[in-house]
Amino acid sequence: MSERTEITNKNVGYSFHVSLEREIRTATGAKYPDKTIVKASLGGHAETFKQANDQLRLATVEVRNQLNELQKKEDVDPAAVESAPAPGE
Repeated sequence: MSERTEITNKNVGYSFHVSLEREIRTATGAKYPDKTIVKASLGGHAETFKQANDQLRLATVEVRNQLNELQKKEDVDPAAVESAPAPGE
């Protein structure tokens, strides 16, 4: 999973944006497994850096939860999911 987070200083506050990408490989018996790439992003704005940072953390958790729900719906084996650790993990 690739992840990009961004906090930008504005004159009236801070905007933030988080974008996550997950690659899911499904075994089909063929030489190469099927590959599905799921991308999700969420952004917002806050008056202080602390608020922006807190909201960014919540947004990251929400996007990850949505991707996990999608993965469950697809009945994909978790061992088949390729993901990179998020920054700081």
